[in-house]
Amino acid sequence: MQRISAILVVITTLGCVAAHLRAADPPKQRKGQDTAGLGGRTGQWPVDLKPDSPQAQQRVQRFGRIEREVELGGWAYRAERNPQPADSVPWRLHARPIGENERAWRPASSWALVERTTAIPVIRVPPVLWDKWVDPTMRDVVGIHFHELTTRDLARVLITVHEVSTSADRSDDAWANRSVVPRRATRLEATLMTPVTFRLEQSIAILADPKDEATAKDREDHERGHGAKSLEAMLTVLAGPQTWSPQRSTGRRSTLAWYWKSEKLGRRWEAFREGQGELLTLRTSIALVPPTRWSKLLPKPPEALEAEDIRTFNEELVHLDAAFVVADRQIQEAFHAEHGAYEDRRRK
Repeated sequence: MQRISAILVVITTLGCVAAHLRAADPPKQRKGQDTAGLGGRTGQWPVDLKPDSPQAQQRVQRFGRIEREVELGGWAYRAERNPQPADSVPWRLHARPIGENERAWRPASSWALVERTTAIPVIRVPPVLWDKWVDPTMRDVVGIHFHELTTRDLARVLITVHEVSTSADRSDDAWANRSVVPRRATRLEATLMTPVTFRLEQSIAILADPKDEATAKDREDHERGHGAKSLEAMLTVLAGPQTWSPQRSTGRRSTLAWYWKSEKLGRRWEAFREGQGELLTLRTSIALVPPTRWSKLLPKPPEALEAEDIRTFNEELVHLDAAFVVADRQIQEAFHAEHGAYEDRRRK
């Protein structure tokens, strides 16, 4: 069996990634900043898997297939052999919520976009207060969808390095015309080891004349449409690009497993009442869990891989605030192109 090199990356999703490898045991972190409930700190640690070592084989012979689950920090974990390891990894890890977590987190199968969109709180602001409460740059609009992707969670990601052989697909004319075809390439597999949570917070404010219910409802529906698009953008960004191309030895792909929950809370928005007044806000939390995995192809052999390649891949997976802004802007512009922009409808 081919030896697979690996790095365990533990990072705060909106924090900094350590630039060098460390071997110390991570200390406990403050409660409430780690969905997995295990504690720790940011860093990178090399992992020597050696799946073909005599010690590993002895463990397999001794324990065989481990049927039982391991319970840690409100989650139950189990591992299984991957029936198709050639283009992935030899094993798969699964995690599910238990105890209090099981009552809090709902499976992805129960996700309903319309239900989530309807739950976004709306405040109706009368004309006499609109110019006083909203930012001067936004006084000409008639509705605002406040939203932000936030997280301070720990993400534990095991990145493994695999060598792959490539050959050009001659049916692809654009690729066939290239003079150089890479014969050896690298496949990076980023395996999520423990649950990690991302949160989208949303609130809506509309200009509403109490004497014109029809217009107010129209404006509310429009802003809820923006809210739905931001929820879609969140899931798109968590999955990452789906640009896998073995012919070019480039691209990304992923498989997500997740749970979700929501709650309402008060929070301040800078563009509303100068950040002094709280708006009722919907926080939608999505916890990615094993067997979530992201894959990336690079047109270079493993021996040519650099530390920057690993760091870049890691950043692409969990530092998602900037990526969300871009994806959200694109999907909102498409929404305006289809339905029109209320920002263009000046008040009389």
